[in-house]
Amino acid sequence: MINLNNGHTALSPGGVWGERTEYKECRRLISAISENLTGLPVKITEGREGYCRDGLLFIFHKGTSMKNAPKRGAEIIVSENASSDTQYDAFRLLCAVSGENTFRNKGVHTLTKKSPFKSLRSLGNENAYLIKAGYIDSDSDNAVWDRELEGMARALSREIIRIYKEKINENYS
Repeated sequence: MINLNNGHTALSPGGVWGERTEYKECRRLISAISENLTGLPVKITEGREGYCRDGLLFIFHKGTSMKNAPKRGAEIIVSENASSDTQYDAFRLLCAVSGENTFRNKGVHTLTKKSPFKSLRSLGNENAYLIKAGYIDSDSDNAVWDRELEGMARALSREIIRIYKEKINENYS
């Protein structure tokens, strides 16, 4: 199963910047990705209730500078005990998000004690990828988001399909 999770819900919209909310922005991206995954087992969920222990889990967020020095770019967080294969898959996803003319590549990181995404720690799913695609309070990231959303969704979809097929072949070969 391919699980596309919006890290926020309509009642808990995450970061807000003018008319933009993390919830709405990630919903747009997830919708565009899911259109490219036709014929595959896809489940779209919201908030922590959508986190799952089985299958591939892609959690979408946007960062926020929290009124500190402005930040921009994309990064992916994986569990602290993620295998080198999972970290490599995360790198491939990050390359899709931060491709040419898109977000600055901020790297793949493992979950730390300081991370606000503590629920990933107890999830027990090594195939969970928290994708932070740009910063909601960055005008340059918002311009990239508006300009490159469809292309980024296609690139992410291609990588998700590759990862899914590799996992299927691993499990059934």
